[in-house]
Amino acid sequence: MSDQPNRRPSKGTILMPFRVGSPVGTPLIEWAHVTPRYPEGVRDSALRFAETDIQLETAVFWFLANLRPYDLTIGGPWFGWGEQEGVIDGVEVAGFGVGKWAPTPVKALEVIKAEFGDVLPPKLIQRLGNELGPNWMWIVDNDVFSQTEDVGDITSIISIRIESLTSLFLSLQKQQAGIGHNSENNEWPVSNDEIVAAMKALDTVKLALQSGAKFTWATFQSMWLPVYSATVKLGTWAAKQVDTFVSGFVAEAGPALGRELPKYAFYGAAIWAGHGPIIDLASRLLLK
Repeated sequence: MSDQPNRRPSKGTILMPFRVGSPVGTPLIEWAHVTPRYPEGVRDSALRFAETDIQLETAVFWFLANLRPYDLTIGGPWFGWGEQEGVIDGVEVAGFGVGKWAPTPVKALEVIKAEFGDVLPPKLIQRLGNELGPNWMWIVDNDVFSQTEDVGDITSIISIRIESLTSLFLSLQKQQAGIGHNSENNEWPVSNDEIVAAMKALDTVKLALQSGAKFTWATFQSMWLPVYSATVKLGTWAAKQVDTFVSGFVAEAGPALGRELPKYAFYGAAIWAGHGPIIDLASRLLLK
């Protein structure tokens, strides 16, 4: 799968063309995974022969950027029970076609095998899948993936990606407010004020682009600074959680390690992975 350009797009993956100086045998174009350690991307052909800790770190960070712990309250539209909506006899009833259905839990093993099946050793995939377990779900948003060069298309794609990133920040804010300091994550990497500032900056940039206003790359960078600051902190935090997980995983001779990934680490990975493509698209739009 790694050498097939038609692979399923996801957060934290890019198509990387052959570059002068690449090792003999490097495909003309192949998928690469972007992580805080490899912000430019590590090719599948290189990852295949990397050290075990690098292979694990890359796989786990990608996994967290695209999946979250299973949540029964999150799902897609479903056909409701009744012809009317509202609270009837103390029970909340959804009308036909309104409401949510509980998603089916996703097994980490199946997801990792589909993404890294021809890159990582089968035994490593099996052990990692067993360790992460069966109760996950895809982070569903309206993100899009495109290599378009059309200015109008790029502007539209940036707006959609900004909406997806804003949704993640909003969910993070709700989680942060809901659990306070009584949780395993009592030291959040960003404050509520930083989250609010990042969401305001996202909205400002989106409105500026949609209005057709002319501004420079330097102006964009200035407007984007609160987003960048929060994203770096979240990405660094998530990477540390992954590093702790991987270190214990590699050190353990047995099937398990003593510490699990923090429940909310996926926010950091997903926001970090969703941030980079916006910067890339904006640079293509403003630095022409």
